[in-house]
Amino acid sequence: MKAFEKDLIKIYNDVFYFAVSWVHDEDVARDITQSVMESVCANIKALKKKESFKAWVMKITRNKINEYYRGIRKFNERYDDRASEVIDGEIDGDIDIEDLKADILQKLVHEEDMINIMVALNRLEQKYQDVIRLNIICEYDLIETSKILCVNVNTARTWSARGLVKLKAEFDSIDRGGQK
Repeated sequence: MKAFEKDLIKIYNDVFYFAVSWVHDEDVARDITQSVMESVCANIKALKKKESFKAWVMKITRNKINEYYRGIRKFNERYDDRASEVIDGEIDGDIDIEDLKADILQKLVHEEDMINIMVALNRLEQKYQDVIRLNIICEYDLIETSKILCVNVNTARTWSARGLVKLKAEFDSIDRGGQK
């Protein structure tokens, strides 16, 4: 085994634990560590002194962590504005999502309405059922809901908004005498 490979094996855990201490997520830290190791292998000729190997690798690690956070910040800036327009505003012109949530929660208090809501909920597509159950019934916020469902926060918001509209329509259909 070459000396370089031995040095890489020795430094791997240091890089990983350094990344974990910054990002607090082992999966992301593994990705960052892998990226660092690839950069080290690709740029080893740029290293001038073998004695500064560890410092050089840790600097690359810090840069990869900063790159990760810059990527998150850019993503959030790009998509948070669009999501807030959908959630804070109205959907389809005259339907307010917060009013729908309040209406559904109020109906869940009454036993007969609760049964009808659950029947209506079971008629929806699975993705709408999941997000409504987690967000409204289990009272997880949309960020937690998106993590549980392994989807983007904006996707969870969209599914929630669309699901609530569809749930209201199904409930009204059942309430007017549709089949249970």
